[in-house]
Amino acid sequence: MESTLDLVAAHCGLQVKLYGACVERNPHNWESVCKGEKTALTKCAEENVGELRRVKERCAPFIASYRSCLEDNKTDPQACMSSLRELYNCHQSVAAELQGQSAAAASSSPSAQ
Repeated sequence: MESTLDLVAAHCGLQVKLYGACVERNPHNWESVCKGEKTALTKCAEENVGELRRVKERCAPFIASYRSCLEDNKTDPQACMSSLRELYNCHQSVAAELQGQSAAAASSSPSAQ
């Protein structure tokens, strides 16, 4: 998951910074106040980080489950650790698959031979 976050930071550093600053300035109502910044960050990440698109497609049920859990447990996000773990495992699986595809493509390219 860290490699995906690194890619998002590399491609969308300004959006990450603006969203983070908004959240810090609005600790009690950031979810409503920072919607514009969140939307800009999401759009940038989806447009620039292919791995993120694949994770969102393949892990959609786990993302939905985690979001639902957070919504149901606003005062106790620790209750969602199992949902988060499932989402993390899904992400890791997709990332490993993508790395395998990249390695296979690199070894079969004419320059690698």
